[in-house]
Amino acid sequence: MENFKTFLRKELMDEPEVPDGMRWCPQCKKFYKPRYPSKEEAMKTKDAEGREQWISGICSTKCWKKTMKE
Repeated sequence: MENFKTFLRKELMDEPEVPDGMRWCPQCKKFYKPRYPSKEEAMKTKDAEGREQWISGICSTKCWKKTMKE
């Protein structure tokens, strides 16, 4: 658990200032525009990837798979 806390702290501290309307992917370290403009709108859909962008902050299925391998 301590390793996760250290990882999370590092990720949050390393996160750059995000331009308006964009999000920062902790996996690929790039900015991306979410499929839905708000978390509320994303949660109302059946689009799993669109919801996951707001839950995890990860930009795509490709980055999610990389995260799961690590």
